[in-house]
Amino acid sequence: NWKCYCNSRQLTMKNPLAGCMHDQAYQALKGYSKNGDNYCKQLLSVLQQRTSLEITYSKGLEKLADKLAKMLTKIKVNYIHSTSLCVSEELKSESDLHRKLGKAIQTEAINPMNRILQDHEKKKKIVDNTVEKAAEAVTSNWRQQLKTKKKLKELTKDHEALFRDTESSFPLASPKSKKKFLKNLEKSAIKLAKEDEDYYKKNLTACETRVKWEQALENGHQASHQRFLSSTVISVSTELFFSWKQLIFFPFSIIVKFELQFHEAPPDLQLCVQDKTSKALKSIILNPVSLKI
Repeated sequence: NWKCYCNSRQLTMKNPLAGCMHDQAYQALKGYSKNGDNYCKQLLSVLQQRTSLEITYSKGLEKLADKLAKMLTKIKVNYIHSTSLCVSEELKSESDLHRKLGKAIQTEAINPMNRILQDHEKKKKIVDNTVEKAAEAVTSNWRQQLKTKKKLKELTKDHEALFRDTESSFPLASPKSKKKFLKNLEKSAIKLAKEDEDYYKKNLTACETRVKWEQALENGHQASHQRFLSSTVISVSTELFFSWKQLIFFPFSIIVKFELQFHEAPPDLQLCVQDKTSKALKSIILNPVSLKI
């Protein structure tokens, strides 16, 4: 029986890790998760650059506002002075908005994304280590199975050869030789049965180890899926964040056009326009969100 069994099966056994659907699904989703992590890291870099640009632009506007305010100290107080002063104040207000936006991007987008990525990295290491350990256990048990199977095959051949020798020599052997033949055959059978039991136990252990490995893969699949979804949520949240329209870009071309028309107007109309313009500019500066762009 053992001869038929050993001849019907090759000594080499298929690697249990090869072609496993659980492993393929886990590796595929792990790749998607890795792409999501890479995207988030690149997005963080873009946001960080955007923050730096906003702060740099804010400082530039502040310098221009200070320069304009300093220049106005040398000009007589008139409608141009008042309008330019409003422009200087608006520049400062816009500078403050850009500075706040830069800080908001840092606190509301960059810092939370950093925390999420760090948390994912920790979970990823735990899951990957668990899966790798389970896979190593499966591979180690698989190698032990190969060794035991090889040994069992050799013992089976030896036992069958001993059985044939005993069968052919037994009729002509002396009683003492017969006892020796039977004793050797019994020892060989016991040894073979012991090795067979060991091989059976290793097969049972292999089944248990494989179940643990597949469970680890399933848990890793779920964890990777959560990381992938979180990466998607981050990208959507970032798109919503970039739709924030609280920045005010004052149309300076309107001021230039207004100045040209203002000089052509009658004196009484100039006073009226000057008063209304100052009130409008102050309203925009004090309540910039009301301006629609």
